[in-house]
Amino acid sequence: MGSRPDGFYESLPLGMALEEDVILAYDINNEALNAKHGFPLRVILPGHFGMKQPRWLTKITLTAEEKPGYWADRGWSKTAYVQPLSRIDVPSALETLKVGEPTTIRGIAYAGRLPVTGVQLSPDDGKTWLEASLRPARGKHTWTQWSLEWTPPAGVHTLVVRCVAGTGEGQVVQSGESRDSLPEAASGYHRVSVTAG
Repeated sequence: MGSRPDGFYESLPLGMALEEDVILAYDINNEALNAKHGFPLRVILPGHFGMKQPRWLTKITLTAEEKPGYWADRGWSKTAYVQPLSRIDVPSALETLKVGEPTTIRGIAYAGRLPVTGVQLSPDDGKTWLEASLRPARGKHTWTQWSLEWTPPAGVHTLVVRCVAGTGEGQVVQSGESRDSLPEAASGYHRVSVTAG
């Protein structure tokens, strides 16, 4: 369990704290952390939201039992894993494309602690899906860029994107009216409407 003078505290199970990629950082680029970056000590926990990566730590305590952190005590996620997500960056919303002329659709995908293994794009609001090409990720915990060439027919089209991660885990979509971003983060597919004319 880590705490700081303002009363914030966070807890990690020992197994999670000992994972290979977890860092207790006291410097950056061989210089001591400054206050903005978390002096005197901060936790780097790839694939988790910031609430699990406290800055300005002044105390770390090993406890016999697992305790929830500050935000988990208030009903938020206990693990704070980033769920698979994706977005369309190009073309932008309401952009006009040329009928019959190939256009490249581009965006990014991220899956937190899992690798992005695929991105699928629908040019017809989820009725059919096409496999996008992935650029190699720059690192284990980085965004993955994707692209897909598509030739639009005339009309208004709703482009939809979804991410596939790990061994096939798909991007989660909450159903019905349950679209609350708490306690496990927002979900849903990114949509962009374009016109080909």
